[in-house]
Amino acid sequence: MNNYRQLEYKLNSVEIDDSIRQAVSFLSEREADKKNILRIRLGLEEALLDYRDAFGEDEKFLLKMTYGWGQTHVSVSVAGRMLDPFVKNGAGELDSSFIRAALAGMGEMPVWKYSRGINTISYTVKKKTMSSWAQLLLALFLAVVCGLILKSIPQNITGMIHQDILTPLLNTFMNLLSAIAGPMIFLAVVWGIYSIGDVSAFSVVGKKLLFRLLFYIVFLTAAAGILMTPVFLLKYGSAKVGNGFSEIFEMVLNIIPENIIRPFADGNTLQILFIGIVMGVSMIIIGEKTQTVALFAEQLNYIVQLIMDFISRLVPFFVFGSLLDVILNNQLSDIKVSTKLFAVNALGCLLFLIFYLVIVGIRMRVSPFIFLKKGLQTLIIGLTTASSAAAFSTSLETCHEKYGIEKSFTDFGVPFSQVIYKPSVSILYFSSALFAAEAYGVPVSASWFAAAFLMSTILSVATPPIPGGTLASISVLFTQLGLPQQSMAVILALNIILDFLETPTDIFGGHAMLILTARKLGLIDRDVLKNP
Repeated sequence: MNNYRQLEYKLNSVEIDDSIRQAVSFLSEREADKKNILRIRLGLEEALLDYRDAFGEDEKFLLKMTYGWGQTHVSVSVAGRMLDPFVKNGAGELDSSFIRAALAGMGEMPVWKYSRGINTISYTVKKKTMSSWAQLLLALFLAVVCGLILKSIPQNITGMIHQDILTPLLNTFMNLLSAIAGPMIFLAVVWGIYSIGDVSAFSVVGKKLLFRLLFYIVFLTAAAGILMTPVFLLKYGSAKVGNGFSEIFEMVLNIIPENIIRPFADGNTLQILFIGIVMGVSMIIIGEKTQTVALFAEQLNYIVQLIMDFISRLVPFFVFGSLLDVILNNQLSDIKVSTKLFAVNALGCLLFLIFYLVIVGIRMRVSPFIFLKKGLQTLIIGLTTASSAAAFSTSLETCHEKYGIEKSFTDFGVPFSQVIYKPSVSILYFSSALFAAEAYGVPVSASWFAAAFLMSTILSVATPPIPGGTLASISVLFTQLGLPQQSMAVILALNIILDFLETPTDIFGGHAMLILTARKLGLIDRDVLKNP
């Protein structure tokens, strides 16, 4: 099987059709998902026809197809003036590079770049692998079987396996994760802010939507945190318990680092986030003068995300090793406590859905059942796939055609909310901290709760929608709060299951936020929303 092909064509209809057939054949040979093949075929056809109209039928283009490291890459290159065929500047549409960056991150759009007079559009398709559910179940099954077998052999041998094999391997995985987590979150924040685009254009509608999203993330996290905390049997008090206000005040002041390097060396996530926000805001204010820095940040962001993607593939092995270690050492308390973790998050998702139905029903004077019925298709897609990318096109259609939100606001607001608005993830982070504190008897204080709340809300926003994003955020959360990393295995295993509940809940919540914001801006047709 040839893993590299490079073919040259002309921009006429016959050769465009032939090039697309070659790309589809290459993708099919690598057993790419049929939906991805269809998406790429339609995208290439649209792009090449636009280039034909702009440059003429006699202009040539290069089709390159490669396969390696479990990923298939398809790209087309056309020489000529700068032209991104996927950005339409028609009337009524809000042109924002944030949308492109968000969709590319979710796998819904290709990466376009212009360099040395050449337009290049590239798609990356991952090889079909065993589902997360299957990998998790296999890891858990093998860990239990191996644990039962090893428990029957002499204790000195199991002790050697624990000390000389499992512990070093698990520590190495955590070190690898910690090394990439800080830069990944920093770059995600910087590029996410910069990709919003022009400050004046964004402030028209983006500021109102952003403030609403952030407010409800904080509000829902605080409300859920107050309700869930009594469920966990925590060890309150520490040597500094009597000086809680001073600790909180000092923590806020310590967000500002002594220098720009030390936060990355120490793994201080709050300081890393602070630097990322300052740099991102500065770049968006300065604008075009920072294009070189922005390009470097974008490309470095892609590299770090690729590394994190590889690390995330090791999660089943980490779960296997951690559970096996727990079984060999008879430390099953965290598994028992994990039932609380699952219950509070599942119940939280349900209560969030009810809250969205009620608040939209009251504010818009529409039946909650009508709102639920109109968003049911998106909910089902999110529930069955645990993928915001899979539900993206349906979300666009639902918000515009069923809710009556103007297309200009929908095109910006849907990807923006899917990237920013994740209160269910914030609750997962906060409850995971409570879970680890109970399972391992970590003392908690007022400042600890303040740090856990602040970190959970910030990290939920900063978590990039890529494989391994949640994994990295939980790692930095636990490091910041002084929690044992070995409890992460149970959390990661539960997160695979909870993701099927969190994804549709946050997508549906994003719809509610868009409706309420569109109401304030006068960008919604109430009759369309109320029509069953």
